[in-house]
Amino acid sequence: MKKLLILVLLVAVCGVMSPSAFANHTIGNLEFGDNFQSLINTAQKSEKSIVLDFYTDWCYWCKVMDDSTYPDAYVQKFLKNFELGMINAEVDTELAAQYGVRSYPTILLLKPNGVEIDRIIGYYPPEEFVTQIVDAYEGIGTLDYYLEKLSSDPDNDSLNYETGQKYRWKGDYDKAATYFEKVMALDKDNRDSLGAQAWYNLGHMQYKLKNYLKAVDIWKKVPAAFTSDPVTSDAELMIAYCYQEANDFKNAREAYNGFLKKYPDTDERDWINQQFAKMNGGQ
Repeated sequence: MKKLLILVLLVAVCGVMSPSAFANHTIGNLEFGDNFQSLINTAQKSEKSIVLDFYTDWCYWCKVMDDSTYPDAYVQKFLKNFELGMINAEVDTELAAQYGVRSYPTILLLKPNGVEIDRIIGYYPPEEFVTQIVDAYEGIGTLDYYLEKLSSDPDNDSLNYETGQKYRWKGDYDKAATYFEKVMALDKDNRDSLGAQAWYNLGHMQYKLKNYLKAVDIWKKVPAAFTSDPVTSDAELMIAYCYQEANDFKNAREAYNGFLKKYPDTDERDWINQQFAKMNGGQ
């Protein structure tokens, strides 16, 4: 359940800062611009596509990308073929909202005019990172790719799931929900373990919107077929955390204690104790 804490940390606490907070980034021999319009202007002149990285100062995996992926010699050589940008999403909140960026790092792959081709969510090591970019610009694994596949195979649960994920990462939660709901219907017995993940994602999108009690309501309605799936325990812990975020400390404590009783060997015990301490300090 370590991934749960990563998901929790993906929530942005957006603030408005002055334009003076922008700063170019140099990593190895690569220069990442911080002005989006200048980036578009340069790309249209050079006719190069754009790799645009959205990050936050508190994002752990953003720092890992900066420290291990971007400095790699293979990545340095490959990215010379693109115009590069790096935007602090808590500084340029308008641009982040324009592209529906909600998780970090989010790397947008854009045409020279700024039209999105695809996006990469989270950390990837050097070779996988390059492969993701190459595939996207070749039309492999993009939203359009999955939509085309679905047109000839509309009841394929895997294709519906991947399409939902694409909309989810684009910040279009309404469209994502329609695909995840279909996945739950197609994989209602969770044979492919996609029904449970789609159900979890429905709740997590509400969590990201800070609709904490809506998320709780979704996660509490766990289908019987999903109870043995590992994602169910993640949802149970997130229920407690959502109560906490909604300042319903009574239900949060009950949910945390219920989780500890059900999963006495959980790796999250120390983290849960930290949440108890935070709630005690808030009373």
